[in-house]
Amino acid sequence: MGQNGSTHHGHRGRGRNFRRATLSMLGKKHSQPSKILSHTFAYDDEGLKVDRMNLNTATEEELMTLPGISRAVARNIVCHRQAIGRFHRVEDLVLVSGVGAYKLELVRPEICVASANASTSSSQASISLNSSGNTGSLLDINSASVFALQGIPGLNQELAANVVERRHRRGFYQSLDELAKVRGIGKHRLAIIKPYLKIVVDSDGSVTPTPSNGTSSSLGTNPQMTSTPVSNGVVRISSKVPRVNGINPSAHVTNDIETSSGITEDEIWELLSVASPRPLTPSNYSTKLEGRTSFRIATWNLERFSVDKACNPGVREVICRTILENRLSLLALQEIESSEALAKITLELNSPILKRVRDWQGNRKVWRSIHLGQGLAILWDTDGKIRISLQHQSSAAADSVPAAACATFHINKVTITVVNAALHGVRDRRAMDNYCRFQNTLVLGDFSTMNGVENLDLELPHNENTAVHPEELFFNDNIAWSRKSRAVLRTGHSGIVKQGLTHLGIPRGWKWGGAVSTHCPVWCQIYSQLDE
Repeated sequence: MGQNGSTHHGHRGRGRNFRRATLSMLGKKHSQPSKILSHTFAYDDEGLKVDRMNLNTATEEELMTLPGISRAVARNIVCHRQAIGRFHRVEDLVLVSGVGAYKLELVRPEICVASANASTSSSQASISLNSSGNTGSLLDINSASVFALQGIPGLNQELAANVVERRHRRGFYQSLDELAKVRGIGKHRLAIIKPYLKIVVDSDGSVTPTPSNGTSSSLGTNPQMTSTPVSNGVVRISSKVPRVNGINPSAHVTNDIETSSGITEDEIWELLSVASPRPLTPSNYSTKLEGRTSFRIATWNLERFSVDKACNPGVREVICRTILENRLSLLALQEIESSEALAKITLELNSPILKRVRDWQGNRKVWRSIHLGQGLAILWDTDGKIRISLQHQSSAAADSVPAAACATFHINKVTITVVNAALHGVRDRRAMDNYCRFQNTLVLGDFSTMNGVENLDLELPHNENTAVHPEELFFNDNIAWSRKSRAVLRTGHSGIVKQGLTHLGIPRGWKWGGAVSTHCPVWCQIYSQLDE
């Protein structure tokens, strides 16, 4: 975070707010995200309290001072906090209605989740789970009052009242699992509250509620709280807790993730997405340059892009968000193994199912793609404002050297020939020279083996390394112009996208947090209108 998504070879935008930048740097200093995937997919944010707002004590009015937080969203945050008891991680905010991953990234530098020991909140729901002096027994669900129940983490006054109301209406609970049927609880919340509750069963199998004076404390009667460690907001019940109802509560919470929590695979991917921050989007992009319309064209080697790879939500999220954030309108893609794999990216752009892709507001969802053979493909946006239409394409021959394919596009008021090429050495120079006879030609691909081309001008220097890990590899993904087209169409704006190419859901050897490809995307902005 805190950096633009690409290295620009053109004009720079205005600087960011100093305070937010300073807080971002503090975050990097004290809480560097681990690239090894933890069981909870969460980061410890407890060390970052400098000039930050505590989500567990902030009022509705205070929350409204955060960027992008309206009164309605602030009210949702307060209501959500009351419903779950307290926020255990900053990432929990993404589940609040109206927040989402985008707004979370906006406010993340200015918020924290302080432990209850550091909080001045008087709310019972904010009482720390690791506070000292809390000893006693489990709370009997068949005798507990509303007041006692609402002190259980995950139960507010309304839910506690629902529990008691159902007990009065239907009689004593015979099993803790019956709580899942109480309005507003469900299986997920039950997994959170179950370790704090009990049902007393007599020797003859009948249920007998324990006497209650109606004022029994809630967290003060929880089991072995002094020896209950808290990590990342997940309670580990001490091994000294007695078995209740034939169940050891510790069996429900294991190694930072509840085994019975009912978390779906989609929810896990959303947590991984939240923990994989996107770069800040440059705000100075304009399609109008010097009074002429323009658009961005790019080349990207997606490296052995198969159907299996495309099925990874982290891969699709990185590819789609990189395209959208950098306003790329036409892309020459390499190493696309099949049209089916290509279709998964096109479908995600047009009918997104990933939250971060859905959240992008500028996507018109009218993308098209074509697989040209030999691992070459082209993806483009048919948005009416850009007006890109395919006029003609030629597929790459199976035995062609180099592997290259052409596509001619009419874009606004100009016609451009895009040559997508997989170059392998200096022997391919002559073939590249032949493409220069086409009007307004651009050749896109990796030129690292070419050492320049006589009749083509490279957008980036031939020694520019476009590898994601430049200390290990060297690539020169580039955009080459025929001499005539460069003079007519070049704007002077270009860049290498170096940020936002990794995701916690992408493998990196035996670790997580890998890149979608070892190649960085390279783009340039070209005129789609001739100088009159």
